[in-house]
Amino acid sequence: GQVVMATTASGYGGVLVIRHEINGKTHTVIYGHLDRKSLPKVGDSVSAGQQVAVLGDHLSKETDGGRKHLHFGIRADDALNIRGYVSKKEELSGWLNPLDFY
Repeated sequence: GQVVMATTASGYGGVLVIRHEINGKTHTVIYGHLDRKSLPKVGDSVSAGQQVAVLGDHLSKETDGGRKHLHFGIRADDALNIRGYVSKKEELSGWLNPLDFY
């Protein structure tokens, strides 16, 4: 895939977005609560199995003050959507269940 965003965002701390071609279709993958210093640069290419970043420290700016954990989401399009929470089920349109890929 290709890195299309590597920055900090409210609610995520360090956030990374990578666009992938999976089975001939474009997918956008988001990772949140990452150590900003570990993020690759926009435009970098990444390969399957490659470590792309490191989780932020527990209760740090990188985890937005929360416990150490990863936010992960997959969209079935090339939309650059990093919202972590939605108020209506309809707003989940386009998001995929990551377990469907395993």
